[in-house]
Order: sequence, then C-alpha cells, then structure tokens
Amino acid sequence: MPKRKNKTLLQDSEKVEHKQGKPWTTVSVHKTYEAASKKVMEVIAANPTYSTKIRRTGDNDFKVVKRLDEKLDKVAKDMETKIQETESLKKKKKK
Repeated sequence: MPKRKNKTLLQDSEKVEHKQGKPWTTVSVHKTYEAASKKVMEVIAANPTYSTKIRRTGDNDFKVVKRLDEKLDKVAKDMETKIQETESLKKKKKK
C-alpha cells in the first residue's frame, strides 16, 4: 500500500496561535430551551453589541451567556459618532 501524504494548509513555520476572547457572563438559567431562547432574544434587543449563546448544563438546564462583541461594539460606536456629527452639522446650518 502506498504511503499517504498528509497535506496541511499551514506549514510548521506558519502556526497560528489561538487568541483567548473575553470571558462569557451568565445572564440566566432556564429549565427549557424555549425559555432560554426567549431570553436570548430579550438580551439581543436590549444589548445588540453583545454575542449570546445557550449552553446546556450538567443538570439538564440551559444557561444563557453573553459577552461584548468587539466588532459590533466598534460599529455601534462609529454609528453613534456619525449620528452626532450629522446632528451638529444640522444645528450649524440652522444658525
């Protein structure tokens, strides 16, 4: 049988180190997945710059966790800055 060549996408010298993200914060714990899913929707509506997910616990409960998503937070801050700039320009034009 011929030897199989293992081809990898990354060479040994190009190894990428995994960067640890911010820790997740527990929002709530629920008995059913449906209740946890409703809570996720509430969290997203209240805090759109957060990433959320549902984790199953060892007690067959469902835990809702969140953490600040840096990309979404940056976009939200940029949008807020642009809104403030346009409002200040409108005020200057009225004067």
